[in-house]
Amino acid sequence: MNKSILNKVLGVSLIICLLYSCNGNQQEGMKYVAPVFKKQLNVKAKTLNDDFIFDIGRIHLVDTFLICPGKTDINNNCFHIFSKRSGDYIKSFGDIGQGPGEISSIIRGFCVDAKNMMVYAFDLRQNKYVSFSINDVLNNELYAEDIYFPYLLDNILSHNFFYLKNEEFLMGYSRLNRFVKTSLEDTIATTNIYPELDEPRDYKKVEEAYFFYLGCMAAKPDGKKFVHATRGGCILEILDCSGNKIQPLQTKRFFKPVYNSSHRNANYPYVSKSDDAVNGIVSISCTNKYIYANYNDNKGENTFNQIAVFDWDGNPVKMLSFEDRVISAVFEEDNHTGYALVWDSDDDVNLITFKIESL
Repeated sequence: MNKSILNKVLGVSLIICLLYSCNGNQQEGMKYVAPVFKKQLNVKAKTLNDDFIFDIGRIHLVDTFLICPGKTDINNNCFHIFSKRSGDYIKSFGDIGQGPGEISSIIRGFCVDAKNMMVYAFDLRQNKYVSFSINDVLNNELYAEDIYFPYLLDNILSHNFFYLKNEEFLMGYSRLNRFVKTSLEDTIATTNIYPELDEPRDYKKVEEAYFFYLGCMAAKPDGKKFVHATRGGCILEILDCSGNKIQPLQTKRFFKPVYNSSHRNANYPYVSKSDDAVNGIVSISCTNKYIYANYNDNKGENTFNQIAVFDWDGNPVKMLSFEDRVISAVFEEDNHTGYALVWDSDDDVNLITFKIESL
């Protein structure tokens, strides 16, 4: 064979091998492996309060108090305080309105600085945050203050807002960035990194919309890491936010995303869960030891009576199964105790507590 022709053949063969190798590596990175939970625990719950009209929002623990958001028939406040020991209702706070220290409407998500007994809530309509001092609330003092951060936050939702430490905050999906870490004075770090899906290159906005519309997140109490997970399939990400950068640490692909999308060529497509998709993860609560995810690995009806426990490397640890459907939960690992809002068999929302064995 002519030497020139031989060199061309070898060159083409090398290119084919390289392309095959790259494609193989890409497919390996896109592999989905369902988590296996070797430890299973059926949780026996005790009802703390079933008299109050609870809403389906995020529950938080501050000192000896449980704080729940939502509507009630006894007042028009945004938040309500209960005893974590007895479940007794103590007090409500957070005025509805357009004035200083007021929130324009009831919200389902908020975050807390448990150490300093502060509550932070984002008002989307007024594009502001309002801080509440629990100590001042309990002492009947002036307790609300407006906060404005140093950049635009057009797309921030109340459940994508978390207190880290030292008056630093984490936010998900602002107008310009996927994740933002900020202080009150200046932006500290941003990132627009997304896990790759199977969409063609021209449809990357659809991939981003999947994580925006079908994602949930939570921050580690020490403020060093946070976790993001999805439903309609399930991808779990663990990211570092301890310094002046936001960096991916682990990406666990559990179930392949399956979703419906509209306006695929638009800059802001809408994405919804497909009936053919595994339900995945709808909410998350974190401690410094573990990630607690409201989890369902079936298709169809969203039972969500299980909480999957992962370590901070994304490894499955244990599965907690409940009699009722869990809406939101918080955990005290030192006391092996959890608290949750659940739907009972009559579709009423109750406040419960439960014991879990040491993990």
